[in-house]
Parts: sequence; C-alpha cells; structure tokens
Amino acid sequence: MRVCFLIAATAACCAMHRGGALPAAELRYAAQFMNGQRRQGQEIHDWQDTKARPRLDDKALFDAGDPVRWIHDTTLPLADPPEAYVEFHNGDRLPGQVATYLAGTESHYRRWPPHLLVAADVPLDWPDIARPRGLPVLTRFVRKVVWQRRQDERFQPGTVFFRDGRQVEFRSLRWLSSGVRLLLDQGARDVPFDDMAEVHLPRTSPWEAYFDQLATAACDGGGTLMQLETTDGLRVTAPSDRFQAFSRGGGDRNQWFHMLQPAWSAEPLWLRYRSIAQRRYFRPDEVPLTAIAPDQVVQRSSLDAGWTYRVDRNVKGGPLRSGGQLFGWGFGAQADNELEFLLPACARGLRTQLGLDHMAGSGGCVRAFVFAGPKSGTPLFASKHLIGSTEVLDVGVLPLPAASNATPRLTLVVDAARDDRPPGTDPLEVRDTFDWLQPMVELDPAAMKLEIERRQDRQVYAWQDWVVGRIEPAASRAISLFDTTNARAPEYRLNVAPVQGFLSLTRKMTILPQHTWLALAVSRFHENTTPACIRVAFNGQAVGAFEVPVRQPGNEPDPLLVPVERFRGHTVHVELAQMGDGLKPYIDWRGATLAEHAPTRIRLFDDDPAFISELTAGDAIVRYDETAKYFGTGCLKMTPGESGQSRLPGWNYAIRENPGVGEFRFLRFAWKKVGGKQIGLNLAHDGVMGQRETGDPRTGFAYEAGQPQRNVLATMSVHPRAPTEWQVVTRDLYADFGPFQLTGMGFVCPDGEAALFDQILLVRRFEDFDRLPGPGREKIADPSVAVIQENIEQGMRFANTPAGIAALVGEFHRELCLPGPVQGVWLWKKFQGRDHVLATHPADQQHACILRWPVSLPPSKPAQLRLSVSHAPQGDWQLIVKANAETLHDTVISAGTVKEGWADLTIDLARFAGRNVALELHNHPNNWSNEAAFWSRVEIAFP
Repeated sequence: MRVCFLIAATAACCAMHRGGALPAAELRYAAQFMNGQRRQGQEIHDWQDTKARPRLDDKALFDAGDPVRWIHDTTLPLADPPEAYVEFHNGDRLPGQVATYLAGTESHYRRWPPHLLVAADVPLDWPDIARPRGLPVLTRFVRKVVWQRRQDERFQPGTVFFRDGRQVEFRSLRWLSSGVRLLLDQGARDVPFDDMAEVHLPRTSPWEAYFDQLATAACDGGGTLMQLETTDGLRVTAPSDRFQAFSRGGGDRNQWFHMLQPAWSAEPLWLRYRSIAQRRYFRPDEVPLTAIAPDQVVQRSSLDAGWTYRVDRNVKGGPLRSGGQLFGWGFGAQADNELEFLLPACARGLRTQLGLDHMAGSGGCVRAFVFAGPKSGTPLFASKHLIGSTEVLDVGVLPLPAASNATPRLTLVVDAARDDRPPGTDPLEVRDTFDWLQPMVELDPAAMKLEIERRQDRQVYAWQDWVVGRIEPAASRAISLFDTTNARAPEYRLNVAPVQGFLSLTRKMTILPQHTWLALAVSRFHENTTPACIRVAFNGQAVGAFEVPVRQPGNEPDPLLVPVERFRGHTVHVELAQMGDGLKPYIDWRGATLAEHAPTRIRLFDDDPAFISELTAGDAIVRYDETAKYFGTGCLKMTPGESGQSRLPGWNYAIRENPGVGEFRFLRFAWKKVGGKQIGLNLAHDGVMGQRETGDPRTGFAYEAGQPQRNVLATMSVHPRAPTEWQVVTRDLYADFGPFQLTGMGFVCPDGEAALFDQILLVRRFEDFDRLPGPGREKIADPSVAVIQENIEQGMRFANTPAGIAALVGEFHRELCLPGPVQGVWLWKKFQGRDHVLATHPADQQHACILRWPVSLPPSKPAQLRLSVSHAPQGDWQLIVKANAETLHDTVISAGTVKEGWADLTIDLARFAGRNVALELHNHPNNWSNEAAFWSRVEIAFP
C-alpha cells in the first residue's frame, strides 16, 4: 500500500509540473509594487525611451512614492539552463561560449581589466552593429564557466570537469589565452578550453563580489539595482543609472531595446524588449538572497535526492507560486533541506515569506526554521506545520544579531516533520515541495556605503600599477557616465574625482632605452563634468601640467604626453596629481604608462637598418642604402623578387573607420623603381599576406604601380606607371581594405634592377602626417618639447609652450604647475630688487592664469601660505587664493597695495590640517591693462 501511494503521489506531482508553468492568465503582466500591492495588466506603455514614464496600463511603474518591485510577462516561458554559459557570483548568467582570455594590458592607451571574450548565444547587439570580438566579461566576477553542460548543476568549487567525464580538483587557476593553468598538488597543468566541459572557480565570498559590483558600477548606495531574465537564459543585474531604452520603430514593441551594462561586462548589452520575461528592482541595501550563493547546502530527501534547490524557480523548475499567487524571486526546495549563507557585518535583518509550492496542491507537510548561524540553538523563526499550498506565511523582518568574532551566518531550514506530522497528512515527503518566497537581507545603509567606498579606488583599471594616496575610506569618488564618443560602440565608463583637494597616484618607473613618452590617456566628458587638470612630477620635480581634454562625440582626445628621454636608463619616482574646478572634476582614466611612440603616429620604417633584418621571408636581397634615400639617412633597397614578414615584432596595429587612441587609418610611404615596369607593397592582415588573385583588390591587401608582371595577390593599383623618381603615396587603409590588424609588411620588385622604399608612416588622422618630419617639414614645433627663449641683456628667459612653461615654473618652484591657457611665463634673475622672480600673464581677459600646488598638510602642525607678489609698472592684477575651491584671499595688486614694490601676504591654512589641499593662485585679469603678475615667494610655513 505504501509503495502504491508513493507511485501515485510521485506521478501526480510530476503531472503538475508537466502541466505548464502557470494556468492561462487573462492579462499578460503580473506585477508587485514596493508597498506590497499587486497588479495585473495587459500591456506596458511608453518604455521605448529612457526619459519616458512607463506604465502598466494606467499604473505608473516608477512612481517615487510606490515604485514597482517586480514584473513578470506571464506569456513567456521560464528559460531552462543554457547548454553553454558563464555564471557570475551574483547569480547572473550569460549564455555563450568562452573563446579567449585577454589580460587587458595589450594597449598603452586603454587599460582593460582581465577579461574573457564570450561569443554570446543570445542577441545582445544593437541591430546592424556587430560585436566582432565578443562580449568582454571581467574574470573577477566569474564563478563558473560551462562549455558543455553536465546534468549535475551543483557548484563544486576548485574543480575542472573534462568533456570525457574526468574531473580534477585544483588549488588555484590562472587564465591563459586559450585555456587555463591549474595548480595541482602534483604541480602545474595547462588545460585548453576545448578539453573542458565546465570549470568551477575556487570559493570566494559572495558579499565581496556584491560590494565590488556596486563599486565597479559607481553605485554609492543610492538608486536602484535592476535584475532582468530573458526567455533565452540570460540573467543580468545592473544599476538603473546604467540603463537606456531605445526604439527602432516608435510604438512597435518588437523594435524596442533595453540596454544595460552590468558590472561584470566592459560593454553594454542590448536586450530585445519582448524577450524579457522577468524584471526585479531592489535598493542596494536590500539584497535578494538569491543573489548570494549558499555557502553550504544539505539535502536529506529520502525519496528524490536529485531534487536539489533551485533559484527563482520551484524545485522542478517551474514558477514560484504559492497561496494562489506568483512571487518575484526565491528558492524552491524539497524537504529536508538546509541552505546556509554567509552574511556581511552590516547585515541587519531578514525579510521573507514562505509556503508550500502550488505543485503540492492540498498535500505536503513541512515546518520552516530560520537560524542566525548554523542549524543549532534557538531559531530566529519557527513556523507551524504548513499543509497544502493555500497558505503563505510572512515572517516580517527578523533582526539579525550583531556580528561576533566569527563570520555571521544565516541558515534556512525546511523540515519534513516526519516525527510529528498531523494525522491525515501525506505520510511521505514526496509533495513537500517548499518555497522561500522573496527572501531579502537588509543592510545598514551607512555601513554598506562605507564598504563600497573602501573598494572605490581599485575599480579604475588604469590605476592597477599605481599606488593611490590613501584617504580613508577612499581617495576618489566616482560616477558612471555614458560614453557616446564612438556612436557604434557606446558604453558606460567609470569617472573619478578627488574626495578632497587632489588625488595622488605614485609609482616607480624604470625608463628603458626604447621609451619616449609617459602617456596619460585621460579625458573628461563634455556633459556632467567641470574642468580638471593633472600635474606630473618626477622625483618630486614638476615636469608637466595639463588641462584634461574634453571628449566630444566622434572625437576621442589624444593622450597627454610627457617626454622621458632624459631619464632613460634611470628609475624615477612618478607622481600624478589630479585636481579640478567646480563640483564635478571627473576624469575618465584609460591608461597611464610608458610608450615607445606617439599614439597618433608611427614611423613603421624610417632610418632603421634593424627593420630590414626582420624581413626574413622571400627571395630578394634587401639592404639599407644611404646613397639614394628620399629623406633622412637611408632607405630600403631590394633586388628583384619579394621580401617581407607576415608578423613583425610589435606589430598589431588596429585599422579602423573611426580610430580611437592607439588605432590608425592612414598610410604614407615613398617608393622608387630602378628599371622594369612594376613595384609593389604588400600588407599582412592578422598574420596573413592577403588573398590570392580574386578579382577584388580589397581582398589582396596590396598596392602596386606600373604594369603587372606577376598576378600573385589581388592588388590595388595606385598609378599606371612605376615611379622612376621618388613618389609619395598616401592611402586610406580603411577605405581600401576595411577594418583589420596590420601585423606585417612585404616588398615586391618583380623586374628591373631594384626597388626602393622610404619613410613608411602610419597615422590616426590625416592631419597627423604634418607632425612627422619629411621634406619641407624638417623642423616641427612639438608642444612636448621644452622651448625656452633667453634674453641675456634683460636677465630673463621666456616660454610659451606647455613643456617650456613646465620647465620654467618648475625651476622657480619644484612643486608648482601651470596648466591651461596662458600667454607665457618669464623667469627673471632680478626684479624690483628680488632674485629669481617668476612672471605670469593670463591668455585673455576671460580666463585667469592659475598656478596650482597640491599639498598634503600634516595633521598636527597649523600651516600658513606665504606669498610675495608684485605687478608690472603701470599695471595691476587681481590675486585670488583658493584652497579646495574655497576662496581664502582676494585683493588687487597695484601701486596702491604694495610696499616698496611688493605685497607680502600670510594666509592661514590651519583648518585644512591633515587634509589634501589643492592650492590655486590666480593671476586674474583686472582691467586688461598689463596684467602680468610677479611671484617672488610661494611657500608653506609652520609658525
């Protein structure tokens, strides 16, 4: 009889599951709002624009007084786990295949975090704009990678599962370009991606990942986190200020797109509106427990141990439904089951509902318990016997005890009540299908914000090799801004500003012989930011100061360049100080590193005999010739035949339509033919020297001049005759061949005596050619070179280029800097009876000339700023002194305000003790009549 009952009950339960996710709904959407109110509606309106106010029928979804908590499209099926996917610590899932790994250091001008490139199995791109590289997924948020899904979905940390059924536990893992390196007890072992079915990363704290997620997305504890699930298995969580709504067809919902960028992705995801089955919304201090993976899971069901717990589904994969109602999130479990979670120190309470799932029907019998810690002692909550799925219990808010020395924990227990089941209930637990409904951990908002701020400084990937000057809890504050510089690839970027005064970055750098520049790839957005500047100091001496350039749509600014040739062979202590004006001096940092060449222009070959030694493929004889050069000291000369290399050292230049920093578009070279009728230049794309003759010159990646003698590659003719004198050829590589990676070059001399090539140049923009030397351009004014004029008779030196200004200001005072527009600076041996005097003058009547000085004041010594200033004969100017944007002094320096030609001033800085202070000394235009300012003394004193 017992066996018959078991078979019948099991069949009934399975039939319920097969019968469909939900009964047919009259209305498409089910929703619940923050105040607990439930609504159904037929359609959502006005969600095709970010600025619109969407509503469910006539109910506003995001009313400030009662916003929506969750929305389900009940007409869409719940997705099964994908066959291949990446799973993240917060429970998000990205369907797709991991193709490769990149360390993020491949470019000097855009530092990426270490990331995997994932070929998504779901549409995530804006139509007509493909993502050829794949979606970049940050490895530090990855919990599990699946290439070939196994039946067992349980997480087993530190384990690789092979496609042939084997499994190996490992101690640590390092990502490789096409695999992983495992540290095993027996040593290291490399495993390619193609051999693995799944890899489960070592266990880490899910709360660390949660707070890092908030810091990465610049979520300061305000706003809303949104969690979306689609019909094709995607689950993604992102802050609401990283969300955009767009439409390609007005009111046609099939043409609506919802874009969001989670912390784990360096690029946004474009979701088809009609594919989104579930949406959930939370404040950052109310964490759905489903976003935190259990630390321990115990399953003791004697009837079906394979019924493991499910996230946001009942135990058989259907919707969470109890008491006749849908629920937005939760866990489905089969009694007996225990879920034990780690908690952060800032956890203050647990809110949840619970009940038997609708699959149980009128059967099933369980009790539920909540423990603060492991399953022992007195529970925080103990339910009565729950029989049947008609009743849902709301436990309210369970206060969580303050953390002791041990890591705080929370355990949810559903017990089959075998020993005290009421008469008439199911004798077995086959229908004990239980749901923890909408469980949520409430955090202390202030403590949570502190956790986020402590992580803020390490979210800027360009700072990974730098030491950030410590200010507790963080030196920087951040916002997330939408970057539309490249309209075909917009993205959210983390922008940072100093918390107080200025932000300091330091590191030691060894300047090698090939290094030419310290390149700072920084910019600010034209909206939502105020002016900012950066001072660069080597060994405590200011060597440069720059206004941060503004990003405009379609125009990514060039990096700021500081020359380092004079430091070659030395290790220097480098300090970058970020300062700014106004309330929003936010900067987008993309890179800060040493570079061998300017990011906008490269001499691929020019007076470099070593280049010729790399051309090892081909049958021609190639040499460096100093007699027939086009420009410089020599050229490349070759006998008939071919010579080249498809992968030259260091060559991997991106050719793009709208090149960003470190990308290129235009090629210029000079060539000449001695005898014969043809000359050619071949380009290697992605390690390949073009395609064979196809009739389409765009496939050959080759140029020719003259009458073809060899039809080796599909070539593009640039002139009907081979040049008998030096001829300069300029080509638009993108227009000729489309986007590609330039990895090598080949030279062709089919006939005659010889072919000559010289000055092969690659640039980002056409006008960048003018910044490279050539005939008629031997002397080029480079703003990074310190040009200083000297007037010996007057005892004065003058500079008006950025590098020259930095040199003279640094000579006057090693820590001062002068970024921004200025007519120039003068350094006088003697002026008005004083030695070593700096003179400045504003660039125009609207803008002040501002000397800046980032100073860290000690906490125990009240400080004073002491100045000695003067004016030009028959002139005056306005002196304004600011500290951290606060005006401390404002006076006119003129004949009436000085004594014996000088004004000696003392300004109290006592209230800034123990703080970073950005001092500003304004030489402000007064009446635009000889506005020069003269500075004899600028010092900090401790009386």
